[in-house]
Amino acid sequence: MRHLGASPRTLLKLPLAIRLGIAALSVVLVLILFMVLPAPARTPSMLAIPMAIVAFLFRKRGAFICLATMEVVLWTFYAYASHRMLLPRATITSFIAGTTALIVVGILVSLLRDAVDMADAARAETAYALEQQRKLNEAKDKLIMNVNHELRTPLTAIAGYIDLLIQWNDRLDNEARLKYLQNTLAGCDDLQDLIGNVLDALQIDMGKEHLTLQRFSVRDETQEVLRHLNPAWLQSHRVSLDIADTLTMQANKQYFRQVLRNLLSNAFKYAPAGTEVRISAELHNTIAPAGNAVPQVCINVKDTGPGIPPDEAHNLFGQFVRLERDISGPVRGSGLGLYISKQMIESMGGRIWAESTGIPGQGSCFSFTLPAGISPRLIHAISEAESSASV
Repeated sequence: MRHLGASPRTLLKLPLAIRLGIAALSVVLVLILFMVLPAPARTPSMLAIPMAIVAFLFRKRGAFICLATMEVVLWTFYAYASHRMLLPRATITSFIAGTTALIVVGILVSLLRDAVDMADAARAETAYALEQQRKLNEAKDKLIMNVNHELRTPLTAIAGYIDLLIQWNDRLDNEARLKYLQNTLAGCDDLQDLIGNVLDALQIDMGKEHLTLQRFSVRDETQEVLRHLNPAWLQSHRVSLDIADTLTMQANKQYFRQVLRNLLSNAFKYAPAGTEVRISAELHNTIAPAGNAVPQVCINVKDTGPGIPPDEAHNLFGQFVRLERDISGPVRGSGLGLYISKQMIESMGGRIWAESTGIPGQGSCFSFTLPAGISPRLIHAISEAESSASV
């Protein structure tokens, strides 16, 4: 379709007023030529050029309007010239043949216009596909670079401690040996977390996961997550839980646990030892909104760490995003945890966000909402009962 890409497409990009002017000028010029020519040379076939122009600029509808207008003008001219409305049979036959030819021209040219439009659409789709492929390649390259960098750090530490144990095992006391083994184990945990995050990100992006939603107790599942966290985190921080026993939600248990685990992991990593990490939950919109929309449960994880700089908060949930202060800091990470959490929450019909002043010591609060495991009708009844009791 490359031959369709020059002048014809340029005409289609002109403003409507200019295209109308071109069509009108071509019609007027041909009608003037038609009128000044001697009778034997007058035929509707002369109108093929303006007919083709109008058909291309305005599709078949415009072409047929143009044809009808020109036929009326010509018929009136002939009637005036011959002083009678009923024209000779030969003239009528010529008009019918010429009109048929013009209709065919209009249809053929409008098909050309459709071909140009299809070529443009195909070109746009190809450009979109190429852009998507480019973004995919960039994401793949970024994934490889980030994973390569993050894998090297724990692997280097593991290899270093193992090398020390092999070379100096006989000269090390039990305390030093235990410390090296613990550091090696910590490196293995980092590797396991990184690989798990990468696999989760790929799984979510490829859409292979078919979610199963079920109703469960928010408090029970939160306590289950706490039981399987790193004991060292629980010993070094104070954990407070403010979740009602009766609060339930409708979500995927595995996704809920992983999101909460990601948020708690960040809180424990960045909050100073001895400070409090608070987990709370509440029911949003006690009265169900219009349309019987399901109310949302909001989960909050609040810490007293260094907080999040306001100018970096908007990128927090992107792929491989880490704060500038953390890139060279002691806390390692892949930059995938919050991205994965966002994808999981949104796949369950919720949303996730962070609030922070960016002032050290005031920390940050990560919150997410998920559908409540209770019917809107019951929520509405409870709200009405509470309102009646207060009156």
